[in-house]
Amino acid sequence: MEQLSQLKLMLHKKWAQSILLSGFFTLMVWAVMATSVRKGLPFLDAGLFEYFGFAMSKGDVPYLNIFDHKGPVIFLVNYIGYALAGPFGIKCLYLLCIFIFFNICYAIGRLFASVTSIFFVDTIIYFVLIVYFDGGWGLEGYMLPFIAFSLFVFIKYLLHEQLENRDIVLVGFSFAVVLLTKANMIGLWIVFSLYLLMEFIYKKAYKRLLEVVLYFVGGALVFALPVFIYLGVTGSFSQMLFQSISLNIIYSKEASDITVGKMLEWYFTLSNSFYLNLMMILATAIFAKKKKTVLWVLNITFLWCLYLTLISRRQYLHYFIVLLPFYVPYIAVVLGEAEKYFTSKKILLFSTLICFLFFNSFKTVGDKWSHRYDDQAIAEQYVGQYLQEKTKPDERIYAHNSGGIVYLDADRLSSTRFFFIPALTDVKPIYQLFVDSFEKSLPKYIVYRKNSEIKNEIDQYVKNEIDQKYQLDNTIGVFELYRLK
Repeated sequence: MEQLSQLKLMLHKKWAQSILLSGFFTLMVWAVMATSVRKGLPFLDAGLFEYFGFAMSKGDVPYLNIFDHKGPVIFLVNYIGYALAGPFGIKCLYLLCIFIFFNICYAIGRLFASVTSIFFVDTIIYFVLIVYFDGGWGLEGYMLPFIAFSLFVFIKYLLHEQLENRDIVLVGFSFAVVLLTKANMIGLWIVFSLYLLMEFIYKKAYKRLLEVVLYFVGGALVFALPVFIYLGVTGSFSQMLFQSISLNIIYSKEASDITVGKMLEWYFTLSNSFYLNLMMILATAIFAKKKKTVLWVLNITFLWCLYLTLISRRQYLHYFIVLLPFYVPYIAVVLGEAEKYFTSKKILLFSTLICFLFFNSFKTVGDKWSHRYDDQAIAEQYVGQYLQEKTKPDERIYAHNSGGIVYLDADRLSSTRFFFIPALTDVKPIYQLFVDSFEKSLPKYIVYRKNSEIKNEIDQYVKNEIDQKYQLDNTIGVFELYRLK
């Protein structure tokens, strides 16, 4: 009985509630993830990211031997995961980030609602996450704890004007992590910084402003300096700047048939299916009566981050993951307000509403659970097995327009740093770089899809190289395997 009493006492503590709720929803995320990238997500970015970890564990250096236009963080995350436990290690790191994210969701939600309501807030966030995350392992998922924590600090300041030096350091650290992953995800910190700057200047609190700047910059440098030192020591710093900044600008500026208006229409269709916009409108109305500053700053921050998400005009669901932390305060405000009118029956009310309004989401969970073992890359696995038999471990291959999956299945490295070709309409900025990298060390085998359409200069170059220097060795499914003459 005494142990039971102690357990009940512990469950009333916020940290225990947070861990239990976060553990439950992390387990639920695991339940709908594909069992492995190689089988369940072979053609998504997750396959490229796993190749980062695989190649770095064998000595390849980011940007010098492995091309990508992302920041260095995603390389390091996948390398650490792969070094710890291979693909399973990467999966564990992803789920750890999800676990931390739900803990911070609890902290944000508790600013506006009771723990009972937070369970339903997390339920809605979970339903949105499993639609947006494209099966898991995506870059944006790793960034959720850093965005959510910084948002929590921002909201706490807006509500109570609390801004501890420790929190400023961690916000700066989080900013550096996100900036060195993908620059268009830093909208929160831009608004946060401008708001603090204007407020401190208005209050003539110049000393405190200087302190905040120093703590923030110090926190950012704690993360950024070791990364820059690593890039400098490996000689990849200049290539990092070119690939993650210059090429990203080219990538973002490329013309798209999809207008910003169409992107907005697409986003609203998605978000309306979860009643997110309705809850944001209701929360805004509630905020308007009490805390107008919080209302306007939160709304401006969300709209700015939404704009940065849509600006690329590419319809990738995982881009919206960075918006998940911003939904939490709006949902919590609505449920927290509802608690006042349904004190004794709120669990029954909220459960009924969730079951009724999110019926399709329960079906989505079931569908993802039932398909988590699906194997979508059977041909690639046969190709990989064949190449393992026909090549030595130190011999390199090249798989054209096949992502990273063939290299992983073959347990072989790419002969060129351009192990995949980015989705550029105009490849001229990287054409000569590709040619130089390819000719520096010709691959023992080239994997080529039958009847591939020649879309650009790189496709034509690879086809010419095959015709001149390679002979057909085998055909497996849609793949032709060419061996160096």
